[in-house]
Amino acid sequence: MKNILFLLITLTSCASPDLLISTTSQQWTGGLKGSKSGTNYKFIMIAPESEEFFSIKDICVNEKLYLGHINMSEFNKGDTILISSRKTTETCSNQNTITYLINKEQKSIVIDSIEILEKLFYP
Repeated sequence: MKNILFLLITLTSCASPDLLISTTSQQWTGGLKGSKSGTNYKFIMIAPESEEFFSIKDICVNEKLYLGHINMSEFNKGDTILISSRKTTETCSNQNTITYLINKEQKSIVIDSIEILEKLFYP
């Protein structure tokens, strides 16, 4: 009985790997009067599939919608990839999630925490 329970626990723990390695945010501001400011978000993930079958649809952070972009043109399943984002004017209700497509099937990852980096001051 213990062996069956151990096997079930092992199988369920391996069924859904943690794809999101880290998430950071960093506020920035320009150094000249009237310069713009904003926040950079970086998402580091383990690719669940190669670039042919995996893409980022969108990212929702603090009810703001961002378009996600994988910063590599070629990658394989298991590679570590960097995702950058571009803010849109739209809002979203899926608080802190990354929505992605695998073989045209939509899935999402909940962003549990965002590490806040020190603010950047550009000259």
